[in-house]
Amino acid sequence: MTIGLNVKQRSPFPITAIVGYANGHLGYLPCKETYQEGGYEAVSTRFSDEGAELAEAYMVELAEQLFS
Repeated sequence: MTIGLNVKQRSPFPITAIVGYANGHLGYLPCKETYQEGGYEAVSTRFSDEGAELAEAYMVELAEQLFS
């Protein structure tokens, strides 16, 4: 949820919708704080603790390219 909210706040579009669990499922993409808390999402993910930040940055970059 944090990832989607961050992308929405940074998106240049007035309305931005985040779609998850579509076209396959690679597992959880926890934010960095989740790794510190531990729990199921943190131990079962395939991604590093920087994965969410990288995904957010890439989604915003794509949105900016589409917007311009």
